[in-house]
Amino acid sequence: MAEVSAKREHHSRLTSEIDEVLRDMLHRGRNRLTTYGSQMTHVWDLTVSCLGGGKMLRPRLLMDVFDALADDKRETFNQLAEERRRAAISIAAGVELLHFSFLVHDDLIDDDLSRRGKPNLMGSLLNEISGAPQTTSDDREQQLHFVRSVGLLVGDQMLSAAHQVFARADLPQDSRLRLLDLLDHTVTESCVGEMKDVGLSDGILASGLAEALETTRLKTATYTFEFPLRAAAILADAPPYVERSLSRVGRDLGVAFQLQDDLLSAFGDHTVHGKDAYSDFREGKQTPLIAFARDTPQWPDIGTRFGAADFNFQDGTRTSALLRECGAEEFVRGMIGELFGHVTTIVSTHIVKTHPHLARCVMDLAGSLEGRAS
Repeated sequence: MAEVSAKREHHSRLTSEIDEVLRDMLHRGRNRLTTYGSQMTHVWDLTVSCLGGGKMLRPRLLMDVFDALADDKRETFNQLAEERRRAAISIAAGVELLHFSFLVHDDLIDDDLSRRGKPNLMGSLLNEISGAPQTTSDDREQQLHFVRSVGLLVGDQMLSAAHQVFARADLPQDSRLRLLDLLDHTVTESCVGEMKDVGLSDGILASGLAEALETTRLKTATYTFEFPLRAAAILADAPPYVERSLSRVGRDLGVAFQLQDDLLSAFGDHTVHGKDAYSDFREGKQTPLIAFARDTPQWPDIGTRFGAADFNFQDGTRTSALLRECGAEEFVRGMIGELFGHVTTIVSTHIVKTHPHLARCVMDLAGSLEGRAS
């Protein structure tokens, strides 16, 4: 119990450290906009209010791994540890800025005006302008065009701000360039993954299990897990084999994490996981769960309502039952188990002997993700 309490306190302190630096970055971004008038600063403030208060999963992953690596090389890293840790906190905050950018662009791509049951940036802005006395219902399309344009441009601003953080990091040139290359790789793979996801959902790309899994890796694993883990290795000046091992760990944990999300959407309690009930079915998401089901006798019954605009809760419960019946749920749970098994093998084979603190950190992370309900 004491260990759990200590971990919570550590994570709370870590989140506060990152949040302080992030707030400073966002404040500087706002200051740059004051030259252009109050409307621009208002949009920035609205963006920050809509995006703030998240779990900071990616920045905390980065710092947990960095601190573990620093503990493993304390004797040789001591003089540089504090200086590098300040740089790592800054990069962690930059990772959250990148996350903000992706969230805004995601909502734009999905044509969403809300996130987690609340108006997002575009929804909040639309509520403001549609309530103005001079507007009428006929202005709806113009209003939507405006808020979507704002979403695109603000997302671009956040992306640029994230690049600035990496480019200006107080690090040796080699480390900074490696981080910038990693950032470029991450943005590229995330964009490719998003394009594939949209192409699959819209029926432009041929759906199949291999394509669905590759989309999951590109869209989620690279940016949510592999990116912060590899960044931590670069910041801690870890040996190349450690970065390679963390890359594989991040890829496997990231795919497992997204597969868990797919299962939660299909079979979980929406009052616990917080997502709109059966939203993946309603949106026609081509997940590995669905890709497996397409090759089963139950697919004609599933496909009848899958992706329907008026997909309802009853449709969802029936689809869930059919996905269980055809073996899709069991198949995906089996894949998740294999991925967690791969992580254990990587840690025991390549990490634990030389980096025991890192090994424990990775296994604690895997343990916190396995069997999650939200």
